[in-house]
Amino acid sequence: MKTFLILLLFPFIGLSQTVDIKKAPSGIYTYQEVIEVAGKSKEQMYDAIKYWAATTVGARNIEIRFDDFERGKIICKVERRRNNNRRFIFSLTLDIKDEKYRITIKNYIFSSENVDAPLESLKIFSKNNIKYATKSTQSFVNDLHSALIKEPVDDKW
Repeated sequence: MKTFLILLLFPFIGLSQTVDIKKAPSGIYTYQEVIEVAGKSKEQMYDAIKYWAATTVGARNIEIRFDDFERGKIICKVERRRNNNRRFIFSLTLDIKDEKYRITIKNYIFSSENVDAPLESLKIFSKNNIKYATKSTQSFVNDLHSALIKEPVDDKW
């Protein structure tokens, strides 16, 4: 039983640490990481990412804005709905190569009915906003990585 549990958790060991959103020299909060996915080709990961983005439902809306397989690059706008008609928006860039991908998340925006405010400009409650951005980024990265390590579904039916 212990072996089964360890094997079940093994794919997530690399992502068990908390993501670190840092303020870049430009002043923009950014998260970036290179994540290895052993045994997955660029094509497999590219297809899995596009499928995941198209089928992710619920509190997230993922809009692919740039898509170039040859370069191995996908750029998306991601919107997460919060309570009281508030939204949390960020840009996602994925650079994909065989057995690894680089994820870059930046341009965090908190949006409500009256205002769109970049994370950098929010002086009031800034610690809470950064905490929320970090938590949302961690959840997003974990979901994406889970989609990439899944075995492809056999479409022969």
